[in-house]
Amino acid sequence: MYLCLTVTYNVVSKGYPFLESLASALPVCEEFVIMDGGSNDGTLELAERISRINKKIKVVKDRWPSLGDIAAEIREFTNRAINRYSGRKGFYYTYRLAR
Repeated sequence: MYLCLTVTYNVVSKGYPFLESLASALPVCEEFVIMDGGSNDGTLELAERISRINKKIKVVKDRWPSLGDIAAEIREFTNRAINRYSGRKGFYYTYRLAR
């Protein structure tokens, strides 16, 4: 079993199949960490709601970086998440991020 990790930021408003993606990874995850960057479109609330239903899912809130370049922001936030959980057997699983 693995630690699964993803970062999210406003994925619900963009129509990304958030729940379907999460469900597809859960069977191989001992723990699934969703690190949200302060979504304001219902993504954070949805993640928190499903974490109350499935105890394998943990939601971590952090501040999304404001660097003026979306690629740099994604890289910075992803690295922050990976560094927080480094040293654990696992893999990184991402969702499309959208502003």
